[in-house]
Amino acid sequence: MEQGSQELVNSVDSVAQIVELNTAATEEMAATSGEVSESIERIASSSEENSAEVEEVSASTEEMSAQITEFTESAASLSQMADSLNKIVAQFKLDD
Repeated sequence: MEQGSQELVNSVDSVAQIVELNTAATEEMAATSGEVSESIERIASSSEENSAEVEEVSASTEEMSAQITEFTESAASLSQMADSLNKIVAQFKLDD
């Protein structure tokens, strides 16, 4: 019977060691999981910041495009005015 008791004690000790290893592994996984979560949060935050910056650049580009269109239209209008003035001035003859 003593041999059976010793085997039981040895088995319990083995199970206790396995439980300790599992506990240590679980704690390590929990710590790593926290680090992974923090990394994912930083990536998400960076993505949000980048998205906001892309929106700002897009809005600025649209505004600049509108200004360029307005400038081009103004230049065309000035060119037409200059042509009209040249035609009017050409009607006048100056004596040499």
